Amino acid sequence: MHLRGKFTKEGYLRLIGHLDLMKLFHRAIKRAKIDFKYSEGFNPSPKLSIPNPLPLGIESLCEFIEFDTINDIDAKIERVKINEQLPKGIELLELSESKNYNSLSNEIQYCSYRIIIPEYIDNEKFRDSIDKIQKLDKIEVFREKRFKRGKKFRMIPIDIKPILAEIELSDDGKYLDYLCHSSLGSNLRPDVLIDAVSQIYGFIDFTDLRIIRTGQYLDINQKPVKLEG
Repeated sequence: MHLRGKFTKEGYLRLIGHLDLMKLFHRAIKRAKIDFKYSEGFNPSPKLSIPNPLPLGIESLCEFIEFDTINDIDAKIERVKINEQLPKGIELLELSESKNYNSLSNEIQYCSYRIIIPEYIDNEKFRDSIDKIQKLDKIEVFREKRFKRGKKFRMIPIDIKPILAEIELSDDGKYLDYLCHSSLGSNLRPDVLIDAVSQIYGFIDFTDLRIIRTGQYLDINQKPVKLEG
């Protein structure tokens, strides 16, 4: 039985890494007495995945998990049992059977984020910076890249304008929402966007920001990922 679920990742658990999150769910599902389906070979592993991994330190209202079970189960009942085994900050909101065995990594096309703006940020100056960002034909930031030959790293320019679909500052200036492409091969991490804004506004300490992934979508119309079928 192939199952898809939607869960939150909030509070201090934003600091748990992707692999540890996988282990956490593996243990929780086993303690709920659900029999995993394992891969074949010398080192069998549970058929469990969390597509589109979340960057460390970022909260989320909409992460997804997929796993296979040996036997058919009642997803609504088992969701409650799994939640009883999960720590505060992670809650399985939905769980349902899916006939679609393609990974959600291949289906999710867009992600939305909310960045909470600290009170010390100059509201007018920051708004002016966002307005300028929106009008730019090219938004270039420098990122470190390691080349295949050797272990040398280089700083290379990257244009994030094609990846950034929408960006909007709230009327009160307390949060910044943006929508970006998230298909394979493209992704706009919040720290990269803040780097771009900092080039206009001035230095912004990324560690001071609370960031939440608010949605993952199949298309630009922001249709939510469907778990059923």
